Amino acid sequence: MDNIRWLKKQEKPTSGMTLTRVFCDDCGTGLEYWLSKEQDTAYGLCPACHLGAPIEVSWSEQIQDDQ
Repeated sequence: MDNIRWLKKQEKPTSGMTLTRVFCDDCGTGLEYWLSKEQDTAYGLCPACHLGAPIEVSWSEQIQDDQ
């Protein structure tokens, strides 16, 4: 836990949460989660099947409908 950066120095959060790792249905690789620019939505994408190594992913309603 030493490598976690706290929002305020030396102040640890008072509440907790459970995090669950999700895996790709096609290949079993752990998904990477990308935040929208507004940071109100996260998308789980497989780095092996869907990403390669991008620094930005574009998404639209049309792309979602085609999947």
